Amino acid sequence: MKEMLSASDLHHFTESLIQEAKTLEEAQEMISTAVSFVADKLHLGRVLVMLDTPPSVFDLKGTKETQVVYAGFQGYDAEPIERKFSLVNKGTLQLTWYPVKGYTWSDDEKRYLEIIMDYIYLRGLGVRVGELLSRSAFVDSMTGANNTQKLMQYGTMLEKSRRLSEFVALFENIKNFRYINRFYGDRNGDYILKEFVRIVFFSLNAEELIVRLGGDNFVVLVKKQNLDAHLELLSKLKIRLQHAGLEQDVEIPMRCGIYHPIQGDQVGDLLMCSSAALQYAKRTAAEQFVYFKPGMLEYSIRAKEVSVLFPKAINEREFEAFYQPKVNLETGQLCGAEALVRWRRGGIVVPPGDFVPILEQEGTICTLDYYMLDLVCRNQNKWRQYGLDPVPVSVNFSKLHLHESNFAERILSIIDENSVNRSDIEIELTEESGYEDFAALSDFVDTMNANGVATSIDDFGTGYSSLNIVKNLHTNVIKLDKSFLDNIRTDKEQESDVTLICAVIKLVRDLGMEVLAEGIELPAQVEFLREQGCNKAQGYFFDKPLSEVEYQTRLLGKRIYPL
Repeated sequence: MKEMLSASDLHHFTESLIQEAKTLEEAQEMISTAVSFVADKLHLGRVLVMLDTPPSVFDLKGTKETQVVYAGFQGYDAEPIERKFSLVNKGTLQLTWYPVKGYTWSDDEKRYLEIIMDYIYLRGLGVRVGELLSRSAFVDSMTGANNTQKLMQYGTMLEKSRRLSEFVALFENIKNFRYINRFYGDRNGDYILKEFVRIVFFSLNAEELIVRLGGDNFVVLVKKQNLDAHLELLSKLKIRLQHAGLEQDVEIPMRCGIYHPIQGDQVGDLLMCSSAALQYAKRTAAEQFVYFKPGMLEYSIRAKEVSVLFPKAINEREFEAFYQPKVNLETGQLCGAEALVRWRRGGIVVPPGDFVPILEQEGTICTLDYYMLDLVCRNQNKWRQYGLDPVPVSVNFSKLHLHESNFAERILSIIDENSVNRSDIEIELTEESGYEDFAALSDFVDTMNANGVATSIDDFGTGYSSLNIVKNLHTNVIKLDKSFLDNIRTDKEQESDVTLICAVIKLVRDLGMEVLAEGIELPAQVEFLREQGCNKAQGYFFDKPLSEVEYQTRLLGKRIYPL
């Protein structure tokens, strides 16, 4: 085979090709320089590099471009030779070489040129692999979003150039993703995350960023002037899924905390403040998009403190049960109690509002619920051994338990291990539980019924599925929320209030369930409830939540409240 390049020419050519190149753009420039050294000897008139890489997790846009890396002054002939090579991630690199005008390569020269092309390809492949490896350090391998390392790198660059305040930080989360994932399946759940990233990515400009922190939590940096457009995108977000043999558009409800950086902020400030705003959005559940306010940080700090202290508090049994009596409205007799958690820290009793929402949000509330059930069972057993006749006590359980496969079994096990009569315990869940997953709630209630444990639905009338619960759930007790009765027998009472409460009480009783009214504070409310045939009530009119010792004195007494 006739060699077209001398050893010296080949040396210059190969030296040019081994220059450092970290990106494909740099690689194209490197090839252009190398080819220009040998173009005359190879009789090159024009050289094209065509790159075609499909979208991938490391390159969401993909690449499809043709670059002229060499063009001679003498023009070129229309009979090129081409070589097409495979790249990683199913991409291709095509080299098209045209001879200088009026020149025809011999077969030997063509084979020589193909060897030179192979060498260029191998160098380009190495650059491509290196580029993907470099990108992988900054990319979430599942969705293709940037990762935290990229956020820190890019944010620090903006910070140093004093441009951080040109952007808005959004901490974004898919509302109820756990339930969406469960309903549509893990594969569709993963697809939703990938599609969310893809949709947001293509809506951003070159300076903006989407970062996945883990799970369904994302941080997005957008320019201030693009914030409204981004929020509009989130408010109308739909993703098409294949489910149960059908294609359907699924609405993806988003929540986000929004923070406008100020001069002097660092990347950590963006995360902390936007996260605090998101936590507020989760707690209130009323607002989809929440803008950061300084007071939100106080809650975040307290939440972190609760999270850190909780495991030790459980181990050292710092949580106590306070009991609020339930009263039979026909006889005035103590007929039950609700166990309410209190946290005693350093001699101070912490109210549940200061820690229960935080534990609920984290999911650690489930540990506390089982702890409280065990504590109540111990006390019921103790009082029976003292010769007292304890009344049934209801224990609150979070809706999060409905996604545990052994929820009912654990409850029954704790009751039985403490040698407590199953009729002495009632399990209380909120109406919202039925809204989130009615099938799981219904199965749980049926299992409890079959095993002699009563159940009740708390906060009835505050959710979205009240009639469905009354009609289809075989629970023992429906607890009317305090808000139902706040206006009864007051100057704010309206005819619609009375009509609604009377209808609910009658409906629940006709379906074979008991009605318990909570939050009773006025004698007139007691009188009204008795007239309407409400079975039971609890509230400050009868008793505040009592410590274990105080409640024990009620069990020792006559157990009759004046009506």
